[in-house]
Amino acid sequence: MQYDGGEASARRVARNGLLVLFATVTVAAAPPAAPDWAFPGTGPTDTKKPEASAVVRLAGSSVVFQRGDFNGAQAIDWFPGSHPLAPQIVMHAGPNGRFACGYCHLPDGRGRPENARLQGLPVEYIVEQVEAFANGTRRSAVPYMPTQYMTEVAHALAPEDLKAAADYFSRIEPQSFTQVVEAATIPAPSAWHFVYRFDRARRERLGLRIIEGPVDREQFELRNPATRYIAYVPKGAIARGRAIAEHGAAGGPACKSCHGQTLVGIAGTSPSFLARQLMNFRSQKRNDPGAAPMQAVAAPLTDSQIIDVAAFVASRRPWTRAEMEKSMNTDSAGSKQ
Repeated sequence: MQYDGGEASARRVARNGLLVLFATVTVAAAPPAAPDWAFPGTGPTDTKKPEASAVVRLAGSSVVFQRGDFNGAQAIDWFPGSHPLAPQIVMHAGPNGRFACGYCHLPDGRGRPENARLQGLPVEYIVEQVEAFANGTRRSAVPYMPTQYMTEVAHALAPEDLKAAADYFSRIEPQSFTQVVEAATIPAPSAWHFVYRFDRARRERLGLRIIEGPVDREQFELRNPATRYIAYVPKGAIARGRAIAEHGAAGGPACKSCHGQTLVGIAGTSPSFLARQLMNFRSQKRNDPGAAPMQAVAAPLTDSQIIDVAAFVASRRPWTRAEMEKSMNTDSAGSKQ
């Protein structure tokens, strides 16, 4: 071996050291993989599907549907008098699409655990997010069918229809339908229609998960807007999440520093939906306009911390449209100073 002198050797050692350092930093910076529990799939399908012409009724409603109506092309509106008159695009798919806004998000925009609650959100925000789905800047940390559906809808929506839907949903007061329950063991869950169904004859350890599903599976399947959900979270998650919301985690800002004391925009939202969004930000697959601050907040969070903060935020009462308006006015005034 030929001796190349101390200076060349020093350069080689330095170069190799930098390569090792770069590799270490790269590995450390790589976001952790999103856990499977946060993105449940469709689960097993019923092999005995009823005829499309089969009549479907819901107790307390005078509306009648056929089983074939549950194909996404129209909203299943059991109680038309319970919400303002909705624009056509909310109730029926557009000419180039196959899903009505109100089919997935329900006619009054309350949403379900697999998608967003649209009630009371600012018009501009709703429009911006749908456009982000269309241009590919809002994606999921892992392939997730509801995100794919939303992307398909976003591509098909005409600008005037998007604006009409956003105007409509923004005028409705936010509501919450999920009970957050701390538990060590839970009824055995299985993925089903992007949520979980529970086998109450068996139990298993919850571990570090949020497992959310309908209390009544039949009402969920009928798309009854009154469907209630239960979300199991680890013991102590709500208290730990409160500390993160009020004081931050991993040196990051507190949730309340941006969302305020009432957690405007997020309080009372499905905890599994919140956890997915934090994981989407952490992975930087969600890169829509304004995502940078949330990417920075989510980047150092562990799965356990995401579970905790989602549990706390979901357990709070829903924010109100008045609180949203006040928050927006405060932000607007601050930006002018």
